[in-house]
Amino acid sequence: MSGQGREDASSTSLALLRRRSCLAIPLAWLLAAETAYDTAANIHGGVLEHLMGVASGVTWMVLTFFVPMVVVSGVLMIWQLYARRGGELGSSRERGLRANEAPLRRAF
Repeated sequence: MSGQGREDASSTSLALLRRRSCLAIPLAWLLAAETAYDTAANIHGGVLEHLMGVASGVTWMVLTFFVPMVVVSGVLMIWQLYARRGGELGSSRERGLRANEAPLRRAF
């Protein structure tokens, strides 16, 4: 998937999650899997080409800061998708409303 395609997939996934669509979770898993594959393939290629030894300027900053952030955010996203599997997409307040069938009252 190209960079633009990944941006479209992430934006679509976020919009579907916000609307609590049933397609949001599979699309988020697809995005996570594609990002993991793409990141691993590019890291492998960079190691084979000895990219860290010749990187300078913006390339060095991308390799030093951006790539690790992509890896960490990908791991966190997969962890959240796995930890919340089988759960509802609603907020805890909405789940509380459905469980108690009475609206929460505010004190002010």
